[in-house]
Amino acid sequence: MHFMVRYGVVIDLAMVGNVFNTRVSEASVYLGFTFFFDVAFFGVLPAWLIAMQKIIFPRFLFRLLIAPFSTFVFLVWAFVTSSTWPWIGEHSKQLGGLILPWNYVGNTWMHVSNSIDVKPVELLPDGDFGKSSIPNLLTILVIGESARSANFRQYGYERDTQPYTIEKGFVPLPSPRSCTTYTSGSLECILSHMGNKRSSFINYEPLQNYLSRMGVHVTWRTNNWGEPKSIVDLYQTRSEIVSECESYNCGDIYEDMGLLHGLEVLLEKNGARRDFVVLHQTGSHGSNYFEKYPDSFEVFSPVCRSIQLDLCSRQSLLNSYDNTIAYTDYFLFKLSELVESKPNRPTLILYVSDHGESLGESGLYLHGTPNVMAPDVQRNIPFLVWTNEAFQSAKRIKSKWLRPEAEVNQNLVFHSVVGAFDLQTPVYNPELDLFEDVESAE
Repeated sequence: MHFMVRYGVVIDLAMVGNVFNTRVSEASVYLGFTFFFDVAFFGVLPAWLIAMQKIIFPRFLFRLLIAPFSTFVFLVWAFVTSSTWPWIGEHSKQLGGLILPWNYVGNTWMHVSNSIDVKPVELLPDGDFGKSSIPNLLTILVIGESARSANFRQYGYERDTQPYTIEKGFVPLPSPRSCTTYTSGSLECILSHMGNKRSSFINYEPLQNYLSRMGVHVTWRTNNWGEPKSIVDLYQTRSEIVSECESYNCGDIYEDMGLLHGLEVLLEKNGARRDFVVLHQTGSHGSNYFEKYPDSFEVFSPVCRSIQLDLCSRQSLLNSYDNTIAYTDYFLFKLSELVESKPNRPTLILYVSDHGESLGESGLYLHGTPNVMAPDVQRNIPFLVWTNEAFQSAKRIKSKWLRPEAEVNQNLVFHSVVGAFDLQTPVYNPELDLFEDVESAE
């Protein structure tokens, strides 16, 4: 109830899955005064009062009469409200997420049942690299966290939250939408060839595993969690990466910046072959936005320094969140600078957030609201593209390389990456490839 009342969270099956996939370090952020107060006042105290009550059993005749009377009242109520049945049936999952204790008891049972029934991975069909494939192509996918397009300058925001990427030439795709409002669901969509049409009955091989199996050198670096199991050439957590910094000064490694440490050395080793790198950020994950960036990036102030977001002023909450966006902007800038040190190597960078974020609009905070109920701020996300001249030349990119009628969502990622590598495979859909209409170099 604490999260339902304080943050407007709907505890459906997906949200229960998020709970089971959440690390202690993330969950502990929410253990503030209001949490323990709500547990004590709305949980422990009522339970104690009920336990103190003396139970008086009614007489047999009363119990005999109450059954038919209750049945009659129920039938009358059902008849009077029958016009609402279709609506209730259509929104039953969402309503179930609001009813205590069904929402966490029933959905926990279903989650555990689904987890036990682990589906085997269905391998995708093998493919071959085409004649126009770039043998030393570097493709980097940056998966953002809780970044909403409404707070990006390139999507119409009045604040300059993107001073670096705008100058660097990152291109924003128009009106991008996320598949879901929670990390694990959106990552499954991003990394699946079926996108938001993926089946819950078939566990298809995700993008990173598929490319690795096809001979692309795949590196996954994460400061987050929730991704499908990765079978890649190199998998590193941020803590593993920055542990190398204990014996000497590594410079700026605050939060996501740690994902860039040593990346240049890794790419140097693999410079003669195809590389696919995934950088999974912690980005703008709340509710402790003020801890997601160093003090030097407190561009907007004063900031909200509480995990109880409804106690912060609207402006201070926006300030702390906007600072996380500005820090992500700097992260992307440093990444592009890093790869620019090798200007002759064709390079593509895709940045896409997993979902958006609510910052108090309509009484909602954070994310995870079911799609049918989710506000646009939880579904509208940034999707930025950067390419160097070597990539543009090799792919002969036109000035308008995105079809005007194309619907921009996370479905584009899988097919755009596969298309960039020119991996000819039956699962490739050119209609979902950002670069499908360019003329590749011979």
